[in-house]
Amino acid sequence: MEEKKKKKIGIVPIIAAVLAILAIIGVAAFALFRSGFDFGLIGSMRGENTSEYLYENTSKISKSALGKGFAVLTGTEVHAYNEKGEETYLSFIVFDEPVLSVSGGCAVAYDEGGRSLISFTERGESWRAETEGAIVSAFVNSDGYLAVATDEAGYGGSVTVYNPSGRALYKWYSGANYIVSGKMRGKTDLMTLSIGKSGSSLRFYRIDDEAEQGSFTSTGVILDAGFNASGVTVVTQDKLVLLGRNYGKRGEYDFAGKHLDGYTIGESFTLLVLSDYAVGGARELVLVDADGTQAGSLTISDLEGWAISGRTVAVAAAGRLDFYNVRFERSYSAEYNGVCDRLCLRDENTAIICGDYSARVVSATRKGE
Repeated sequence: MEEKKKKKIGIVPIIAAVLAILAIIGVAAFALFRSGFDFGLIGSMRGENTSEYLYENTSKISKSALGKGFAVLTGTEVHAYNEKGEETYLSFIVFDEPVLSVSGGCAVAYDEGGRSLISFTERGESWRAETEGAIVSAFVNSDGYLAVATDEAGYGGSVTVYNPSGRALYKWYSGANYIVSGKMRGKTDLMTLSIGKSGSSLRFYRIDDEAEQGSFTSTGVILDAGFNASGVTVVTQDKLVLLGRNYGKRGEYDFAGKHLDGYTIGESFTLLVLSDYAVGGARELVLVDADGTQAGSLTISDLEGWAISGRTVAVAAAGRLDFYNVRFERSYSAEYNGVCDRLCLRDENTAIICGDYSARVVSATRKGE
């Protein structure tokens, strides 16, 4: 039998192949670095306790602090993590338009335009439901009470209030106006936002009393409204309107022709992000109290993220994370790598910086340390 000799492979082709593989790895690593991927997060995939979180970068992803932990929602998965970075909840879903609403330690994931929603906490799932009408919006408060706005045959929509166990407590019909949202304060106070031919309307109810408690109407567009410690904050295209506990007008803050780039409604203050131009340029951060009075302001370039909790403001810009009081006096600072597309404030000197592929906890030191 003829012996078949093995063909020898020269050293040059081997070196070329190795160099080609290294080049591919290098390109992939550079792409991840540019996108903000933190290579220190690889340990979390091995199940190590960490306060850093990995997620898939998709076009439809929501992420947020959840209590002391973290939550991530995509069109196919819902994740919750505890403070140590351990995954405490995972559910596989099919949402065409996934939306995440979080307040304190309570969260709701829902399919906008669909009928599915899931209520969960850092510890796991609380309940889930299928609504009769298509979901327009859903908001949960820190007590776990959920207001779900849906389409309703014969009406412009409806809002159903659920308790933390998922039991429906109250249903409001919007009449001819198209429903935008419903929000709860505590266990009893409901606010609804709807829009019609004459403008936008806010209406206020107690779910244990069908009588309307108050209302506010604007001929313009109400972008959003939220409860604060002293009443209600109303966001329009050109100003803030502050309502008191009895829902009467308490004050306002005019944007003076500036463009509204973003905002966060807090318990005691509302943080506005204003600019002179719709695109580009420096941003002005403005804190407004419940009377419509400006508490402080800060002009900043390269703004990437902002957050407010109580009397603490966190600002991320160009690789630097700063913490301020309401007069924008800096108290803590830190540096970070990569990008920040969302900033979540955990306490007075700790925040979660969310990038394209990962979120990491950053603790700052006092100014001058």
